[in-house]
Amino acid sequence: MVAAVFVVSVAVAYGFALGTTAGVLAAVATGAVAAALLLSTTVTISVDECVLRAGRARLPLRFVGDIDVLDKHAAAHARTAGFAPAAFLLLRTWSSNRAVRVVVTDPRDPHSVWLLSSKDPVALAAALGTAAATALASEGV
Repeated sequence: MVAAVFVVSVAVAYGFALGTTAGVLAAVATGAVAAALLLSTTVTISVDECVLRAGRARLPLRFVGDIDVLDKHAAAHARTAGFAPAAFLLLRTWSSNRAVRVVVTDPRDPHSVWLLSSKDPVALAAALGTAAATALASEGV
């Protein structure tokens, strides 16, 4: 939304000062730069057979403890009054107000819990639970 307002502002300013053609060119160029910036800064969450990835952070599945799906109110509480100072946070509150809380069982990890916002926290929790169980079974734990 902010990017769209910025693109329109630049287009109107250049269009007013230099004409319609300059305004259209400015809108196209600014829109392309804004799209490239948004795409290059997109953070993804993924689960494979060995690790949970949240952006550049990695959590081996053998250290995944309890997995909780947080609704809007529980996620808001976890971000505010229930905030854990040692938590790893990947929150995108502009895209989702729901989250998944993952307890970390590695005693050497500085983060006792991961709080990850997600548009589909139920699917994320299910995928993570299945992958963690499979990883533990394959290790013989």
